[in-house]
Amino acid sequence: MGRNMVCTFLAVTIVWLAPLLGPCAYAIDQADTTVTGDYVFEEWRFRAVFLTHVFERDGSLYAQLDIVDRPSKLVAVDGAADEYSMDVGGSKNEFVCRFVRDADGRVTELWMKNDANGVEMTGRRVDLPLARLRDRYESTAGAYVYEPPLEIEGDWAVGSLEEAGIDPGPLHEMMADISQSADFMQSILVVKDGKLVFEEYMNGWDPLRLHRLQSVTKSVTSTMAGLAISEGLIGSVQDPLRDYLPEYAELFDETKSTILIEHLLTMTGGFEWNEDATYYASPSDCDAHLAMASGDFIQYVLEKPMANEPGTVFEYNSGFPNMLGYIIELRAGMNLLEFADAHLFEPLGIERAYWQPESGIDRPGCAGGLRLTSRDMARYGLLYLQDGMWNGEQLLDPEWVRESVRWRVDAYEGGYGYLWKRYVNEDIDAFLASGTGGQFIVCIPALDAVIVTTAQFNTDKDYQIVELLLSYVVPALMAS
Repeated sequence: MGRNMVCTFLAVTIVWLAPLLGPCAYAIDQADTTVTGDYVFEEWRFRAVFLTHVFERDGSLYAQLDIVDRPSKLVAVDGAADEYSMDVGGSKNEFVCRFVRDADGRVTELWMKNDANGVEMTGRRVDLPLARLRDRYESTAGAYVYEPPLEIEGDWAVGSLEEAGIDPGPLHEMMADISQSADFMQSILVVKDGKLVFEEYMNGWDPLRLHRLQSVTKSVTSTMAGLAISEGLIGSVQDPLRDYLPEYAELFDETKSTILIEHLLTMTGGFEWNEDATYYASPSDCDAHLAMASGDFIQYVLEKPMANEPGTVFEYNSGFPNMLGYIIELRAGMNLLEFADAHLFEPLGIERAYWQPESGIDRPGCAGGLRLTSRDMARYGLLYLQDGMWNGEQLLDPEWVRESVRWRVDAYEGGYGYLWKRYVNEDIDAFLASGTGGQFIVCIPALDAVIVTTAQFNTDKDYQIVELLLSYVVPALMAS
């Protein structure tokens, strides 16, 4: 399949056929001859390793791709054993699916083909230890009762609220509040002293599914920039941007030529830009939406007039992390997920991820395109809380971590570092990665704690989740 066809497929049809990461250490359940279960698809060409969960509901068979928002019904094809059709959204997203069996009748693979786009792929049947999480959270009926997180071999060190000295009372109150007024929330996790001590999923969310991180992606892009510097792919944050985008040389006038890599990381590039106030309120006036529709986010940004001297004024601009991701891909000679897997995800134990490309062009969506599980978000937060150390190995330059979360410019009633936010009040001093709708990774060094939340991505309920954290989670932690 040609490059243009791949780009068109990703932009126009679906944002999920994409793998990255290396081989996954999953075992096949050799005793199972049913088609229901989990299938892992490793499709590097599409920038993702994703899971498809096949299950029965009300007598019908469904497939939930963990990078698609809703399950798709499987419709049996007449006269064909183990063959089904599946529509994941529109005529161009219709697939033929076939379950492949070995000589003993055991299901080993799920084959999928889309004739309209020429996509054909095969997922391996796997028996996931993490599926125990799904089993625990499938039913949440009745009054809330705290249970320590499940300990799954090779995944996380877990503990309990009691062991961590955390007051359970506020967290019980929070769960009651969520059940009454937060039907948009999907998970909340707390890590204390390096151990996962609180893990809850709600409103039907599957804990194995990859979650849209929205602008948390920007903070991960900052990490990629730090790794690119460590690998010698980028000289330093003081390098001029123009040196890394030679194909756009004619768009750099005298003032734009003074923009540095650091200005992308701190959102101080100086361009005239309209995003914060219009992203949801008026998409047709929002530069981020217009840039995406243009087919070339980078060109759109560079063609904008300058409003301020570079490095002087914070202005939220989703084009900046997209530029960084593109530069890293160019310098690394691989797509960003491959780079992330080699230098961060695999060492951190993250086995599945998806980095959605920009709309209309085969480049990573570094403003909001990454998907991870909630547990893997917590891993990433703990890595930063520990100055880049993970299981005794220094994965990130500790100086880069400290510089990234340092208050460099005023923003959002707080501070901003290298695509990380700072929040300080009379009780806490925290740094955080945040995304629209309530995606948060909050690190509180003084409490040795990480808090992760996920929620329905297309809402503006961030403020409500912040209130939950400040009213319940932080007081519970401070009691320890």
